Amino acid sequence: MMQALAAYVLRGQWQAISLAISLALVSWLLLPLSWPASFVSGAVVTLMTLVKGPRQGSITAIGAALGMTLLFSLASQLPVQGLAFAAMVWLPALVGGVVLLRTTSLALSILAIAGLAVLVIVAIYITAEQPAAWWFRYFTEVVVPQLKAAGMNPPDDELFRQQLALAARIMTGMIVAVAYAGALASILIARSWQAQLFRPGAYSLEFRQLHFGRMAGLLIVMMILFAIFTRGVFAEIVMNVLPVAVMVFLLQGLSLIHAKLTGNSNRGMWLGIMYAALIVTMPYLIIFVATIGLLDSWLKLPRNSVTSV
Repeated sequence: MMQALAAYVLRGQWQAISLAISLALVSWLLLPLSWPASFVSGAVVTLMTLVKGPRQGSITAIGAALGMTLLFSLASQLPVQGLAFAAMVWLPALVGGVVLLRTTSLALSILAIAGLAVLVIVAIYITAEQPAAWWFRYFTEVVVPQLKAAGMNPPDDELFRQQLALAARIMTGMIVAVAYAGALASILIARSWQAQLFRPGAYSLEFRQLHFGRMAGLLIVMMILFAIFTRGVFAEIVMNVLPVAVMVFLLQGLSLIHAKLTGNSNRGMWLGIMYAALIVTMPYLIIFVATIGLLDSWLKLPRNSVTSV
């Protein structure tokens, strides 16, 4: 089915634009369960970029953004919502696709999108006044009253307020990291489509070889130490960048696990259990696998049976 979908995207510009918009609408109107549809919508833009080139990928992204904006206007919704979707989904997908096309490196394309996410976080802190304070007010003035109205009784003590304050300090980074995770999924889906159409098996090999290098690992360690031992706005920005870094090294950890299970007769079962556990135990197992990825960036742990296609 996915191969047929990819083939449909490459039939022409209008097919790609219409499919990107359709998936975006599904994602937007049926949240939260439909959120993964946005990944596939982004993958449409990335696939057009990888196969047809940056110009066609840009036309797809711009055409889809204009279409979404028009539809929201006709539906008496805020037109800016369509542009927001384009900025969160199609722009990162386009950037990642262009980098992947130019460098043929999945690792560099992932790091490029991470860089874009970091720029978004920095821009928010430059343009918005005290994001952490805004989030804290939102939690205390909106979320907590809604919980009470729903019959829940969140504690009303100093410890709970401290926990809210801590969550407020990293909430901007968490939101950006969620959007970044969607962009990563779009890149990976598009790369797998491309492999299915033109070189079956190549994507699996490429993912199992994913490695970001020691410099990336050193940078993350330095960021963690900076966030722990310093205070102020710069430390807060670094704290908000860390969730994005977790997403990066989560992929490297998953790559290592996929490679280690290569040739295992129960590989599908173990991978299914692992991905289910990542969701159920969120965020603990995610952080653990990301830590494995960070260690792999330094030690370059051996991967099983990673052979050419």
